[in-house]
Amino acid sequence: MEKVLILGDTGKLGQALRRVFSPGFEVHGGSDSGRLDVENRPRLHGLLDSIRPKIVLNAVALNGLEACEQQPERAFQLNTLLPRDLAK
Repeated sequence: MEKVLILGDTGKLGQALRRVFSPGFEVHGGSDSGRLDVENRPRLHGLLDSIRPKIVLNAVALNGLEACEQQPERAFQLNTLLPRDLAK
């Protein structure tokens, strides 16, 4: 069975993705082994290396205008750099 890793699996979108993919895939979540800090790139890459998923679904985001305005660097990390790094 092919493996899927869902980052942000504790949020609404992540939970919905888990329900959709669970019937046909071995689903792993970033929170399966405790809360994963996706901003910790070495730990994230370690998780990717250990699971070796066929598919990675990113449901992580800092959303809401006010939150992004108050934390612009974190918004850039989560909404821009994380997807870029996952695509590499």
